[in-house]
Amino acid sequence: MAIAGLAMIDYYENRTSACIAGLGRAISIDPDEPDYYFDLGQAAARLKRYKQAADAYERFLQIAPRTDENRRARLLGWIDFLRYLGQQGELYSLGGADRSVLSFDAVDYRP
Repeated sequence: MAIAGLAMIDYYENRTSACIAGLGRAISIDPDEPDYYFDLGQAAARLKRYKQAADAYERFLQIAPRTDENRRARLLGWIDFLRYLGQQGELYSLGGADRSVLSFDAVDYRP
């Protein structure tokens, strides 16, 4: 639990790669703790590792108690979305000319 807690400090301090490594260690020690997988899903999504995030959330759903139906339903939708993003490759494609010219009329000397 301490390793996962330290990993989440890394997450909140934007050291997401260190967070994922720490959560991986915590999971290797206690692979049946659902919160570790949920936290791993958050960290992986932040690093745009969408497949890893979806896998972590699916594992969370497999081992978490079934009492929270709303959270589980929301996660199922989120997993589908992460899988879609994982298949897209790059989300943003930068391209085009290095320079653009745009003409406009300034009214009242305000931009």
